[in-house]
Amino acid sequence: MEKRLKQYRKVTLKKDYWIVFCIFTFTFLGAYTILYEAIFYQTIGSKTIYNLLFLFIVLIISFFILYYRMQIDHYNHMLISNELLKSHYAEELYKKTNKLSYQILQEKHHMFYVMIKIRNLLENHNLDETSLFVNEVIENYQAYELTQTSNVPAFDYNILNYINLLKKDGYNITTIITVENNKMLEDIHIINIIKECIETIVQYTINERQFDLQLHDSDSYLILKITTHKQNSQLPLLSIKKSDLVRKADIITNENNEVELRVLFFTK
Repeated sequence: MEKRLKQYRKVTLKKDYWIVFCIFTFTFLGAYTILYEAIFYQTIGSKTIYNLLFLFIVLIISFFILYYRMQIDHYNHMLISNELLKSHYAEELYKKTNKLSYQILQEKHHMFYVMIKIRNLLENHNLDETSLFVNEVIENYQAYELTQTSNVPAFDYNILNYINLLKKDGYNITTIITVENNKMLEDIHIINIIKECIETIVQYTINERQFDLQLHDSDSYLILKITTHKQNSQLPLLSIKKSDLVRKADIITNENNEVELRVLFFTK
């Protein structure tokens, strides 16, 4: 994929831009020269006007071709960059999943050993020792949480993994994600905004460490809502501005006297 991106840039610079750019530049210089001579020597005639008209037509056409090619190339470049980004996050998620699988396998073997030891203790009627051993296992047991996945590596890596880290840090988070169109979650701009919203609420609830997150879609819209108990008289500040992507972003106090962060995304 990276070779394809480098090759794409190299071919684009050689074949497309330079040809159109040279035509645009020489046409502009030609029109400027004719116009300057006509004004300086006062030789404006029908031939001069026709030449200028022709050159201006070529100039406008070459400009629009150059602009169109830049837009197309920028779009293609973004597609390839997104594929590279998804590939990177997929690789990172794969590594984390492998590590987690190994941890689960270790826990499975450990649990098998515990069950065998409990069975042996019970067969020998050592109830007191069995009780002590069970209490010891419970105190030393460490649970590994396997998060839900959206099948979108970038979203899982940046959002769900971040939520899991917050839970391990003591946050009580209720997460409800019902997004049918998973392509919405592939947009890195949406991912960054969602993470920024979560970070805003995390800073606001640093004492209580509890909030609810809901994310769902409706047609071409993606709706994010984060609610938490009101900490004080002040509401958290949200730095997200309205744009073509973000149609609505605000923080209010709802009818239950809870702080509610709402963001409405529009995806084409």
